[in-house]
Amino acid sequence: MDAKSVEVIVTEGRVSVAQATEDAQRVKPALNLPGSASVGAGEHVVMDAMPDTARPQAYKVERLGARELADKLTWLNPRLEFTGTPLRMVIIMFNQHNRVQLVLEDPLLQNLQLSGVLRSDNIPALLHMIDTNFHIQAERHGNDIILHKAP
Repeated sequence: MDAKSVEVIVTEGRVSVAQATEDAQRVKPALNLPGSASVGAGEHVVMDAMPDTARPQAYKVERLGARELADKLTWLNPRLEFTGTPLRMVIIMFNQHNRVQLVLEDPLLQNLQLSGVLRSDNIPALLHMIDTNFHIQAERHGNDIILHKAP
């Protein structure tokens, strides 16, 4: 893909994409006609950013493998870098990027300092880090992961 093209990746549901007509206020209906495509979850299509409206292209929708899809979406999960950062702040950073929420049960643990670089969606790595370094264990309760000092 280059700067003259646009890639559409669908992660949920189905999306219709269509080339704009000469009248920019209207769009061709996406009925798998040249200049349009219907893209479902786990699929992608690459389209010209500046298409020739007089000669619409046929777009090829392709299914992405799980690994390829994950690679293409890595920008959605930034790397979090922390150096001597209090655990309470690390938890806030992770919670901003995840549906599953970390909850610190013991307020005495909030100032423990962590250093590292992790992807914002890599909660298992964070849990391993705090268990290894501070013997903090995790228990899953619905969408919450409760963190507490090991007995």
